[in-house]
Amino acid sequence: MDFFGQQERARASTKRLVFLFVLAVVLTNLAIYLAVAGVFWITHPFAVLGGLPAASRGWFLRLATHFSAAGFWNWELLGWVTMLVTAVVGLVTVCKLRQLSRGGAVVARLLGGRLASPDTAEPDERRLLNVVEEMAIASGLPVPDTYVLDEESGINAFAGGTEPTDAVVGVTFGALRLLNRDELQGVIAHEFSHILNGDMRLNTRLIGWLHGILGLVVLGRILTLRVLSRTKTAQGGQIGPIFHPAFLPAFALGWVCIAAGSCGAFVARLIKSAVSRQREYLADAAAIQFTRNPDGLAGALMKIGGLGRRSVMLASRAEEASHMYFSDGMRPRWFGFLATHPPLTKRIQRINPAFDGKYPMVSLERVLRESRVTALYREQGGKPVDFEKLASVIGASAAMHEVLYADAAKESAAKPVISRSEILPPPQTFAPIQLRAAALCLATIPEPLRTVTSRPGSAMILLYALLCSQDPETRARQMALLAETTEPGSVEELQRLLPLVDALDAGAFLPLADLSVRALRQLTPEQFDIFRHNLQQLVEADEQIDLFEYMLQRMILRHLEPHFGTVRRPPVQYYRLKPLLADCAVLLSGLARIGQTTEHAAQAAFRRGAARLGSDPNLRFLPLSECNLAQIDAAIERTAQATSPLKEQIFHALAATAARDGQLQKREAELLRAIADAFGSPLPPFLSPEPASPGRSV
Repeated sequence: MDFFGQQERARASTKRLVFLFVLAVVLTNLAIYLAVAGVFWITHPFAVLGGLPAASRGWFLRLATHFSAAGFWNWELLGWVTMLVTAVVGLVTVCKLRQLSRGGAVVARLLGGRLASPDTAEPDERRLLNVVEEMAIASGLPVPDTYVLDEESGINAFAGGTEPTDAVVGVTFGALRLLNRDELQGVIAHEFSHILNGDMRLNTRLIGWLHGILGLVVLGRILTLRVLSRTKTAQGGQIGPIFHPAFLPAFALGWVCIAAGSCGAFVARLIKSAVSRQREYLADAAAIQFTRNPDGLAGALMKIGGLGRRSVMLASRAEEASHMYFSDGMRPRWFGFLATHPPLTKRIQRINPAFDGKYPMVSLERVLRESRVTALYREQGGKPVDFEKLASVIGASAAMHEVLYADAAKESAAKPVISRSEILPPPQTFAPIQLRAAALCLATIPEPLRTVTSRPGSAMILLYALLCSQDPETRARQMALLAETTEPGSVEELQRLLPLVDALDAGAFLPLADLSVRALRQLTPEQFDIFRHNLQQLVEADEQIDLFEYMLQRMILRHLEPHFGTVRRPPVQYYRLKPLLADCAVLLSGLARIGQTTEHAAQAAFRRGAARLGSDPNLRFLPLSECNLAQIDAAIERTAQATSPLKEQIFHALAATAARDGQLQKREAELLRAIADAFGSPLPPFLSPEPASPGRSV
């Protein structure tokens, strides 16, 4: 996938969204001004006709007289309204965006989500986690936390977060129980497309921006609450409630805010609809291209149509995230005019033009009632249902219902004819072979290593093992350092894991790190500080440059730090390549020395990469003393603040340096992926025809 290009397009979408948001605020200001001016215009004649002197009039009548004396249009009043309304909208927006900056877990909890434990033994949740892991490894993303919305019986899902490092995937209970693996994979691929295309960040920010406009409605509801006065009796009791007339102007202003805020809310829904609909078609197309299984995604959409609850979300705050769901989570309004998603039938027909609009009946209650034996029979599809065997397990009456259901399901199970030309041309995405390669990679990792990635304590030890040196003296020094700072028994566990890690293929290091990060998010802040300190010690204990181990440590911390404090995304500061040429020289020289065995070969690799950046005196091959870890770290920090086209150009130069000899060894390929991750653009695994080489010597 062209991640750098996708970032640039997402940034352009954000600019358009900011324009629409500003337009909505302007229209809301105008609506409130018209309402307030209208109230003053109506009130002013009563003050004049009543003959009351100005000093005897209440504050509300004095305001009405002041702002209505010059006519209906008053620039001073417009200025006050604009200042106050913009302040309210801005304050609410900033507070909400600050809350959302803590990551997608905020959205998941807002919707009532429960974090699925990495070591869960529940079969449906285990299947979901396996699908998410495969997708993450194949796409080069850190494995996101997975949430289950236990109270939602419809079929739906979402991806939330501001960066891939804090992304989460949420799935409803209905989707977990009603979708088979292919259908669930299609839904998860759809959500990963939103993460990779930048839609997730845009959608999360959209919640914060539009929440500011809706804040006027909240303010109006506060103002319309009647202030009640209660009079105490001699016996200590209270009389009331009694509405106090002094608050009548505030009551009227509250209704003005509700009316104008409702107009703003209508505009907000229009913005969500405009932003979301076309992106859903693109995500569907990307999911199909990724999985190469249109039946999976189409099957999930058809089950939504056949379920009585469809994809409706019941959470009290479901409206806030309505544009983030896999399918429309709100009940139809305005004849679908404000729908955030295209109609189900249209989405399915883009995948399967032969679809006739008839949905098979789906029942969550039936699935929850059925036994494991019945479920197994149903999953076997074309095999006939043995009535007598079913009856012996679940009873004759229940077995009769199952046979009738199986017959009906068989009639609706005909495979549709897929016309690829009718599918919306998808954006560039990673190849389906990478999904299969991810599944194979996970399958070849020894089970003891897969098991330890699901628990925070053992996951820390596994990452220590990944960073341990092959040199016996350095390893002994590292073990001594860890013995001083880790809990008793940790070093023994590390020694048990090291032989398994040493035998690993180099291509399994990043997947194992990604799997471990999910469990490490459960550490306490104190444990994370110790873990970060230990990682730094392991890297510094090696006196020679090991750029791969350093970048692996950097990537792990980058994925974890957002969960233990707010991490500010570096702003774009460099729009031209010239100020970054010295940093590029550091990166190219360091990578050339890592990938080549001789000085001459390293110089040739450097020249190959430098040719991608042009000729300049600042772009020279540096000695080892000028491209150490500290200098490489500073260079990455600066180049990460470049525009997406510049980062793409720099990354292509690095790739040319690594592949100077026409081959990209697995260690070099994984190093490039780690550098791309530091640039904020995760890359899927490189697939090359070279044979797998065991151990760390690759």
